[in-house]
Amino acid sequence: MYMHKKFYTLSSKSERNDEYKKRITSRHAIKTNLFIKPQDQPDTFRLFYTISSSMTSKMDCIRVNQLQLTRIYDNLPEVAQTRFLIDMIGEELKSSNELEGVESSKKEIVETAKKIIQNHKTKARLSSMIHSYIELFMNKLKEPTDCNDIRKIYDFITKGEISDSDLPDGDLFRKEATYVLKRGSVGSDPIHTGVMPEEKICECLTDLLDYMETDENKIFQIAIGHYYFGYVHPFYDGNGRTSRFISSLYIRKHYDELTAISLSQGCILLREKYLDAFDKTNKISSMGELDYFIDVFLDIIIKGQETVLDNLRNKIELLELTKEIIITDTTMEDNAHDDKKRILFILAQAYHFSQDKVLSLKDLRETIKQSPYITKKLIADLVDKGKVITVKKRPLLYMISPDYLSQSER
Repeated sequence: MYMHKKFYTLSSKSERNDEYKKRITSRHAIKTNLFIKPQDQPDTFRLFYTISSSMTSKMDCIRVNQLQLTRIYDNLPEVAQTRFLIDMIGEELKSSNELEGVESSKKEIVETAKKIIQNHKTKARLSSMIHSYIELFMNKLKEPTDCNDIRKIYDFITKGEISDSDLPDGDLFRKEATYVLKRGSVGSDPIHTGVMPEEKICECLTDLLDYMETDENKIFQIAIGHYYFGYVHPFYDGNGRTSRFISSLYIRKHYDELTAISLSQGCILLREKYLDAFDKTNKISSMGELDYFIDVFLDIIIKGQETVLDNLRNKIELLELTKEIIITDTTMEDNAHDDKKRILFILAQAYHFSQDKVLSLKDLRETIKQSPYITKKLIADLVDKGKVITVKKRPLLYMISPDYLSQSER
């Protein structure tokens, strides 16, 4: 039984203290170098946890899911890989923003991500955040090593999205107090107050970064780091987005890129549990025990992984069905039929693996490695035969015809 549940079955303070001492002094207890002071309470508690069979089972599940994700993604054709990455980033950022009440659409994010991946300069909203997630996926970013790094990450992740009144007013972090209110409440007492003053914030975050370098089970460390960053709450606004990105950096290092960029999706799908885990762990009733938060965080990672796996498998099944339609199509028996079938398969990848379902003439030409003239001629024939649709003329955008995909006979 978690400490926060056991706490209320004990009738006296001495009984609760005895239970706490029994847990934290157990030979199975793993004590961290991190401390918290629950809201409106005089006592400070060292954060600790005990590895349970449930945690071990979930850890194994995460590793199995990771191997499946890597194997399936690595076997995707090139266009499907790129389009799935863009779609994933769109879903992840939309989820992360939604958790903090930030307005954004997946379509908006996907369009900007496409421009960034194609090396087009853009000043579109969220471009800095999107660029950061792309670099995370490509393994071009390192985990933070000091407080300056945390501030740099915050600046990139939140650029242009924080009101002037909520920007950090200290050297690196906030100078004044910040409060977390119960979700949906107005004018209620805070359920958590961030660490104060700024010197203490820096001290706590330095302790956290030191802890992340210790020799402990990494997935448990990532969970604990995620909790503690939220407890410290170094900024007035943008703490959640920054914390999830930093956690994703560690997940990318020790697991894989798809697990890393599905964290916010897991958080939004298990939103109530996610918020409840912070709330319960912050309270005096947990007395610094992290077991509940770790369990929930592992559930969140698994949920994100399973969502991506289901999505991938569904898209692959649709692509395989389309591939069979293209292979067995006997209406293109001419000297260019191989190139035409390649174009159809490339367009099928875009259709099944991206939100907008289209590819530009430029993308098609570069993928099939033909001249603009030949590529245009091949596509024109496919358009004439009703297999491809011209979606837009400036720039030229094409999509495989849904009618073509739905035909069962040729």
